[in-house]
Amino acid sequence: MPTTPSLSLRNLLLAALLGLAAVPAFAERADRDKPTLIDSDTLQYDDVRQVSVFTGNVVLTKGTLIIRSDRMELREDAEGYQTGIATANKGKQVFVRQKREGVEEYTEGTSDRTEYEGKTERIFFIDKALVKRLACGVVQDEIRGQVVIYDQRTETYSAQGGPRSPQANQRVRTVIQSKTAGTTEAPSGPPATACPPAASNTAKPAAPAAAKPAAPASKPAAPAAGARQ
Repeated sequence: MPTTPSLSLRNLLLAALLGLAAVPAFAERADRDKPTLIDSDTLQYDDVRQVSVFTGNVVLTKGTLIIRSDRMELREDAEGYQTGIATANKGKQVFVRQKREGVEEYTEGTSDRTEYEGKTERIFFIDKALVKRLACGVVQDEIRGQVVIYDQRTETYSAQGGPRSPQANQRVRTVIQSKTAGTTEAPSGPPATACPPAASNTAKPAAPAAAKPAAPASKPAAPAAGARQ
């Protein structure tokens, strides 16, 4: 990967990881064995350098992992590991979504630039980064910062503030929703569609059969002509 300003920032962040709190994320483990699929409007491929550049409505899919961007540069090393750099046009952001292991929960993130490392199984959200956890489509908690690192292998993520944080005070902001009513700050963005209610296995009792009305009593026969009353 070529040297960029974001890489020096990454080195600074990695050096400080031991001093940062780590929060469980539980990525879908089966994703690592799935093929990488990329849709785009255009593709430029350099076989000598093993570099592919995708532009226009780029969508990378690897199992439950989805990365949407306007441009993506994908490199492959001699061992076959892939490294991707995704960027968005002005006024837009890169979008990432991945299912968590064993539960109906997803991790979603947005940033101006996103870097994916296949060998270390890490995703770097760089500049105006926002990462949130959704359970059944409802935002449970989120973290904002200049850089957020999502480690799929160790199932943790870490963050650092800075001048390109979405927060006005340039610090890391973490929102953890209360399990009871009365939260003081709502998570950003509208929640997705909630999980449908579980189907009941209890059989409904059969409706009672409607009783047929009794047949009306027959009228007495008319007396025969000439018979005495």
